[in-house]
Amino acid sequence: MKTSRQHGLALTEIMLGTAIVALLAYTAAPLLVRSLDDRASKATADDFGIFQAAAEAHFKANRSAYESAMSDGTGAANLCKVGVDPTDGSGGLQANNTTLHTCAVDAKMLRFLQALPIQVHENNRYGEQWVAIFKQVYTTVAPIAPTGGVEMLVVSAQVTGTPSVVA
Repeated sequence: MKTSRQHGLALTEIMLGTAIVALLAYTAAPLLVRSLDDRASKATADDFGIFQAAAEAHFKANRSAYESAMSDGTGAANLCKVGVDPTDGSGGLQANNTTLHTCAVDAKMLRFLQALPIQVHENNRYGEQWVAIFKQVYTTVAPIAPTGGVEMLVVSAQVTGTPSVVA
């Protein structure tokens, strides 16, 4: 008597293999997504810290110019801007308010001023720009007068071309 041998795979074996691979992919996908999101969050936090340090260092190096821009607007057209072309400083929007004593700069402006390290992106991983808003501190009792202090707030924002970022 001759015995026959089976060659190849049966359809049920292929289906079982496919089901196992699909199950593994289904369980691994959330882990991969979470890992990618964690990586993006860490990179964004790193960029935030670097941007904050760069904005602070640039402010300290140019403190008197920033204070003039915040108090009476002197030099604000060249210092307090958002949305400029980072290669030549053209365009953008002046972002200061002499009533509120504020001045804002974004990553593009700091890039143009050569104050932002090259490894920091102008937009974060969520498509928003880093913006540093400086505000002179004033006394809260009469007579209202500057204290000499300046506060800085760093935000991640969509800069749309309106100056409301410093309002």
